[in-house]
Amino acid sequence: MKYRILLNSKHGSVISDFFKQTAQYFDCLSTSDCLDDIANHFKLFRPDAYVCFNEGAQCGPLITQMRALKSSHDFSSVPIIVIGDDTLCNMLERLPQKPDLIIRQSTPQDATIAHIIKIIQSGKAAAKPNTQSAPVPGPKSISVISRPAVKTKPKPVESEHEKPAETNPEKRPPKDQSEIINEPKNPKDSKANVLVIDDDRSILRLIKSACGDFFNITTMLNADLIDKFFETKTVDIILLDYEMPGENGPQVFQRLKKMPNAANIPVVFLTGVSDRKKIQEVLSLKPQGYVLKPINMDKLFETIYKLIR
Repeated sequence: MKYRILLNSKHGSVISDFFKQTAQYFDCLSTSDCLDDIANHFKLFRPDAYVCFNEGAQCGPLITQMRALKSSHDFSSVPIIVIGDDTLCNMLERLPQKPDLIIRQSTPQDATIAHIIKIIQSGKAAAKPNTQSAPVPGPKSISVISRPAVKTKPKPVESEHEKPAETNPEKRPPKDQSEIINEPKNPKDSKANVLVIDDDRSILRLIKSACGDFFNITTMLNADLIDKFFETKTVDIILLDYEMPGENGPQVFQRLKKMPNAANIPVVFLTGVSDRKKIQEVLSLKPQGYVLKPINMDKLFETIYKLIR
């Protein structure tokens, strides 16, 4: 019996080699990174497993695919298998929502085939008791998977307690840190903790929406309360806006380096400045990294994972 495998790789030679080397065990079909394309192939081909060859550390599209497939009733039972280099595998192993199987490129071909068959058989065995009592659902609209970035309506960064204090700071100073800090309600120990300091609420919403499933995100509209924050808490990485009104990023960076509980935390600048002189100013402070705005989520994920590894 051959199993149906849906393959995804940017390199045709990789797909071709896998076809030839596994023809005895698998019927294979290739797809692209386009989510609508993946959805169509899932509906038409009904694969027993989805195998993605991911080269390098660009795991953003892969994470998006996983979230879309696992959130779909039709496709969530299909195991997602990733074959990649050591850097990528190390990143994926830290994710709260991992692929069903992670295989390193250095794994011998016969062992790779055995691992894939084993996870397919395990999944079928686990689902077998329900096959007679539960009807097989029909395919859903492609739109189920074509909008993976928003499974539910993102929680806004600001709450009714988080009104901009800067409109009249002398008359209404912040009563407590909830005025400018938004922390996760139920942080999980398995997730890395990320602090984002940026005066732009849209940036805070974007990062929280894109990264909230993978990290505990705490956001601050300014750095007024970082001293108080780090008296009792710590984080794994800080994303810091370079240009803010009042105390700017470089000034906040210098303050952080003088705090016992924050001095050794990696800092990544978020900046919309792209000219060489400004970039040199950023680098002269010796942060652990910087990401340009508008934020490329692949670059952001790659930077975070490298620094928290």
